[in-house]
Amino acid sequence: MADGSGLVAVSNDYCWRCGMTADHYFGDGCCWACTEYAPSDRGAKSPCSNTGQNALIPKRRGSLTKPRRSIPKGDPGVGALVDYLSLTLSDATGLLELVGEEEFAAKLIAMLFGRACGLTATELSGAGFQGYTNSALVIGPGGEVAGKVGIGGNNDTAHVSLTGAGTACITDWQRAVHGLLQLGARITRCDLAFDDYLGQYFDPRDMHEAVQAGELVVRANGPGKPPKTRYLTDHGSGAGCTFYAGQKGHKELCVYHKGREQGDPDSPWVRVEVRFYSKRQQLPPEMLLQPLAYLRAAYNVCEAIPADVTERLRTVRAKVEATAVAWVRFIKNQVGRSLTLVHQVFGDDADAYIREALCRPGVPGIFKGFGSEHLMQYLREGLGHVDRRDPVGALA
Repeated sequence: MADGSGLVAVSNDYCWRCGMTADHYFGDGCCWACTEYAPSDRGAKSPCSNTGQNALIPKRRGSLTKPRRSIPKGDPGVGALVDYLSLTLSDATGLLELVGEEEFAAKLIAMLFGRACGLTATELSGAGFQGYTNSALVIGPGGEVAGKVGIGGNNDTAHVSLTGAGTACITDWQRAVHGLLQLGARITRCDLAFDDYLGQYFDPRDMHEAVQAGELVVRANGPGKPPKTRYLTDHGSGAGCTFYAGQKGHKELCVYHKGREQGDPDSPWVRVEVRFYSKRQQLPPEMLLQPLAYLRAAYNVCEAIPADVTERLRTVRAKVEATAVAWVRFIKNQVGRSLTLVHQVFGDDADAYIREALCRPGVPGIFKGFGSEHLMQYLREGLGHVDRRDPVGALA
């Protein structure tokens, strides 16, 4: 038995990949955990088409400016990043009956994004979420919360949202698009981001001053008057400034000091982010495959974004370095005097006492989403980089 989701119900059969017995399979003969993207006649060949597999996409209710044809499709992890994603699925009751309530959220995440991404989910908790009566947490490989799943109510729909920690786990966006089309999922919000790590191309203060002086008019591609802009200043506190254009809930440009937001008051890192919403336009799955192209096409100030700056791994490194500065400041303010007293009491044995009596296994919660593969290396480089000033005197 098959339904519009692409799942096939079977009994007393085995997944040809893992050999385990399962109750529900994709049309390719794999269980919900093992199904993988494979090009076929039924595959998602053109996310913007209105035929074939893409008939699951709702009828276009508006228009989304297309990327320039001269921009080639590249690696989705290079040039620009998908920083937030929310999806809505119809006929949640039928999907719940087909998949089963046990581990429903984990199975849904695996069907959408594949098991290889490392994301899983908790059981449905009964807690409400954005109008849904039941919800579960999406969990990343390091145990960090990476999103939510909601079900119950809201016109019999289900909802999946992934934060930046969740989208960072997805390396095969073609597989994700395949999962979205198989289940008829509609993108309701998608944030695309460009990271200017050294602040060479964008600065929110400069954009604000240019707008005030009449030297810059921020425009969205297409007809209509320019969107309204606004500016939030930190008044020199080091918390970072933010420049906005557009409207939340429709389409919004946000340029802000990302490194300072993470806790480093001297960080030059600026993020350019465009938040797309589905209220007035259909958001095609193709934007997950070509984030740089759609980001460039969103506003005139984004057209000059270079293609060889932003990289997912480099963004992780920059975030670790900025977070490390805030972490050291926290340690110094909260337990600095206590550590001084420990050294005064124990003298040369203080280090051994700290290791044996005070240290606990694991890492602080602020570093949970980074994984352990490169964390120690990035922390050492971030706190001891010769080209930057140590803002809290941690290395003095």
